[in-house]
Amino acid sequence: MSPDGRRDLRGSMQASEAVREGVRLGIRDALARDVDRTSARTVRRLAIAGVLGLASAASAVALFARGSSELADPMHLALCAAAWSSVLVIAYAFVLLRVGSRRLPVAQASVVALLGLAVAAVMGAACPHPMMLDWWMKTPLGGLVQERLGLEGSTLCIGLCLAILSGGVASLLAAAAGWAGAGVLLSAGLLFVVVWPAIAVQSLGSSLPTLLSWTVGLALGSALGVGLARTLWRLLRLVRRPAH
Repeated sequence: MSPDGRRDLRGSMQASEAVREGVRLGIRDALARDVDRTSARTVRRLAIAGVLGLASAASAVALFARGSSELADPMHLALCAAAWSSVLVIAYAFVLLRVGSRRLPVAQASVVALLGLAVAAVMGAACPHPMMLDWWMKTPLGGLVQERLGLEGSTLCIGLCLAILSGGVASLLAAAAGWAGAGVLLSAGLLFVVVWPAIAVQSLGSSLPTLLSWTVGLALGSALGVGLARTLWRLLRLVRRPAH
């Protein structure tokens, strides 16, 4: 090969090497920018989750502790709000970051739980008495259940009814918004964890058996409400599906 040919070949190899190095650096810079954007977006969403969790917990404690504020130590309510806010921050983070997988759709279940808390808050605000249990005992149904099953049986009944309503409505709303997909047990479990502090605040001044029976009713009602709503949603989809 002539000297000119060798120079041309060497120049071509150097040019190719420069192109490969430029492509490699371009890909690296693009990935770095994408990581930076993703990190910044994650930080923003975590900050939003923190703000929403703190605001939701403070509002929920103020709502559900209306009738028990005289019975509770303000420090006790503050600690309850702090613990509740931690749970809600995690739930909001699960939703905003779309945490989960097809086998474990935590984000979808968290949506059901947060909607269930919102429904429970609406029912608490609409209750004629700030203490829902006191109001329940004065209703004909609540008084009848208390007469037949005792105080704990009546408390279990109100927990069951309220959880069925909140879990059922929340599941239907989540499904209508396209957030369906989580299993009944996962959704019901997160719903129980998110709503249970409301029961604890409402039970201030009551006995431990009353709190336990209300807790059992909440757990059973959460599973029943979510399960019944999922079944109803599937039936509605079958009815709406066009026949071929």
